[in-house]
Amino acid sequence: QLFPSVDAQAVLGPQACVVAGEPEVLVDFENAAAVLAGIPPAGAMDLAGGTPAEKGMNSAIDHLAGLGDMNANYIILITDGAANCSTSAADDAELLAYDVNLVPTIAAAASAGITTFVVGVDIANEVDAQGINPYEVLNDAALAGGSPKDDPSEKFYNAVNKIELEAALQQIFTSEVLSCKITLNVPDMKMFSKVEINGVEYPDPIADDVDCATTDGWRYTDESETEIELCGAACTDYQTLGTVQLIYSCFEG
Repeated sequence: QLFPSVDAQAVLGPQACVVAGEPEVLVDFENAAAVLAGIPPAGAMDLAGGTPAEKGMNSAIDHLAGLGDMNANYIILITDGAANCSTSAADDAELLAYDVNLVPTIAAAASAGITTFVVGVDIANEVDAQGINPYEVLNDAALAGGSPKDDPSEKFYNAVNKIELEAALQQIFTSEVLSCKITLNVPDMKMFSKVEINGVEYPDPIADDVDCATTDGWRYTDESETEIELCGAACTDYQTLGTVQLIYSCFEG
């Protein structure tokens, strides 16, 4: 979801705040490459307009809500400054002001089960021309999103170049979104049997006393056997591919 869209114009008015009615790349299986390709490249000079983050959030939220709640829902908000283009603006001049609706919008999404991660692009901890400190308001947005960065002062992910942006996204994907701990929902009359990832089968759990980081496979996290933890290459492949097969078998007799 781009905000503004590629149709936005470098003018003072609503044309600077154009956002598509639905995300440019819709949520679907195996479309990670399309999502990444939809992010404007570093140094892109053909984009114009304001920062209508509230509109972008609402479009993304509506799209996720329409998918149902079978899976966990996440939004990664990437921005290079404080939001403006408020839907509450009374005139063109107010479109330049900081949009106070963004943080409540993110908080409402979190209450509805949609977690938002916030990534800033080269955000300085200083007041801008509108009298707003983008660093502070993005911290507020990250806290409202429900999964702030584990840092005493910087709650959003701050990237100053392409490499740091990729690192921030990778950290979010691997550490926050795709945890290697998976809850089992075992069907009636069946039992959990094995894991298959990237064509590799892991039929038996590894021992509890081995190092999970360096041993390939899986194990139960406790005696209830309702959750497993992927280890070593199994965890790495799962976080890279985003898919895992949990194979169940029937009880004998």
